[in-house]
Amino acid sequence: MGEKIDFPKNYEIYMNQAETYLKENALPQAIEAIEKAYEIERTVEANLLYVSILIQAEQYTTAYDMTADFEKLYLYEPSYASIFIFILLRTDQLAAAEKLIQTHEEKGLLTNEDLINMKEQVQEARIELEKYQEQKKEELIRKIYAIAEYTLLDQADIIQEIGILDHMEIKKIEPIVMNNPYVSSYVKALFLQVLIKLHYPHELVIPVLMNPVTVIPADLTEFNLDDLVRRLNEQLERTFEKEPSLLLMIKPELNSHLLMIYPLIHEFITEIDYWIALYANRFGKELVDVDETTESKKRMKSLFAQLMDENS
Repeated sequence: MGEKIDFPKNYEIYMNQAETYLKENALPQAIEAIEKAYEIERTVEANLLYVSILIQAEQYTTAYDMTADFEKLYLYEPSYASIFIFILLRTDQLAAAEKLIQTHEEKGLLTNEDLINMKEQVQEARIELEKYQEQKKEELIRKIYAIAEYTLLDQADIIQEIGILDHMEIKKIEPIVMNNPYVSSYVKALFLQVLIKLHYPHELVIPVLMNPVTVIPADLTEFNLDDLVRRLNEQLERTFEKEPSLLLMIKPELNSHLLMIYPLIHEFITEIDYWIALYANRFGKELVDVDETTESKKRMKSLFAQLMDENS
């Protein structure tokens, strides 16, 4: 059997079906029909109908993606721009919507009635978004106050959401995380990384192997951008280049350990080769004599043992 051939008339059939289904509010069938029409011929007419059906189905993100096929039309043609602005508002792109409205206002492309209507929609969307954001903040703060009740993975997920809070809100909840004995050292280390990314300017006391260390997150480099972290990972990859399964096993462990002693890694790890050798020797890959007795190696070996105990 040969491949199915869609004749030009099928485009009109599918377009008519999509319009009929849309009028009947049979949206799944309308989407299926317009998809078939659009596969045959990507016309402006089909695109507009496709976007209209997706809006009716409240699939706003997909509708936004579909406008890319005729981007200039949706940006500069007033009737299409009205639709595009509506989509921007429904996908929480308020700044982009306001900018597009301003462009059309300056060029006199919209009537006063349309402008007033669109500006009202923007204001309504902003109020709705602010209300939603406030609800998310309240929900997050409730979770933080009850963080001890969550699993390790859930605690980590909660910490990753901290970015929706402002600095003063973070200052209020920071002791609940950092002074809580039921929040793991790993999660507290993740908390520090989130605050570094947020350029948090206040002092923070973090536990590094049970010892309190005072830092200002805004003054620190992000973990993933730290030069020593990069060099240690590169050395690990060279060491286990021919043993990818071991590399996949050790790499997360290495970075978890580094995260837990960050930002003091530069003080603790003074010899990259030796530090990586400690991991290699655990798996019978003896690179160096880990029983060497220099003071720096003794400190690193002791630290490595502490980290292994912490993770056990």
